[in-house]
Amino acid sequence: MDERNRDFFATVAYIYLQHGNPADAVAILEVAVDELANDCELLRLLTYGLLRVQRFQDALERSDQLSVLGAKDETHNLMRSRALLGLGREREARQLWRSSRQPSDRAPRQLQAASA
Repeated sequence: MDERNRDFFATVAYIYLQHGNPADAVAILEVAVDELANDCELLRLLTYGLLRVQRFQDALERSDQLSVLGAKDETHNLMRSRALLGLGREREARQLWRSSRQPSDRAPRQLQAASA
């Protein structure tokens, strides 16, 4: 698959995801990822689409692929947590989300105390 076809697949899938057709997006992205298994952007879109159609086990497996490729960031951890939650693994999901948050994401103690 050349760059133009890859971009076309990604764009169409993104439009489907944004306009309430996640199943169609997943079908397109699965074909694209079969051709370009190391494309992190396509894998992220596919993982998100799988979450939208509630294929949590598949989303978790694609999240594993992203991990192997080194694409670990807060977005990855959020999607992985959502997949774990969908599989009924709430404790793991919460632990992952808490451990992945950066200290800068947390409110300063003064703000926490003021809101309590």
